[in-house]
Amino acid sequence: MKFYLPIVLLVLFAFNSTQVNLIEVRQLYDKAIYNEDAAQNLITKLANTTNNTLIGYKGVANMLMAKHVYLPNKKLSYFKTGKAILQQAISKEPTNAELIYLRFTVQCETPAFLKYNTELGSDKLFLISHIKSITDDDLRKRIKEYLLYSKHVTKQEKLSLQ
Repeated sequence: MKFYLPIVLLVLFAFNSTQVNLIEVRQLYDKAIYNEDAAQNLITKLANTTNNTLIGYKGVANMLMAKHVYLPNKKLSYFKTGKAILQQAISKEPTNAELIYLRFTVQCETPAFLKYNTELGSDKLFLISHIKSITDDDLRKRIKEYLLYSKHVTKQEKLSLQ
């Protein structure tokens, strides 16, 4: 029996060390908006994830890389790749508030000529109506702060969040 305990502990340690911390990913996402290395780090960190929410973050990290590269064809390639990844994640979990939040943040900041804003209104309404039912305090705080900051949310809608 004593022989198996170290093996079990080793397996548990190996499993836990490969886990990706969601709050760490959220913080890295915030940095990736302004920093190419952070965006690339996020893509690398999430390369082999099977968690659908983390796949959504991988999608937005690719979309953010479009901000950080120079060549227009590279920009468009990163954006389209990221958009496809995010949309696939949302199609698997269409009521996942974190994925809807990610899409909303990207749509708010994406140039109009890319025409990636068709879900903007419905995502905003979804987030406003579901914010009180989000049990993850960190996520709820981030969503609320973004909605209060967003120019796409009316004064009346902002008042309803407070």
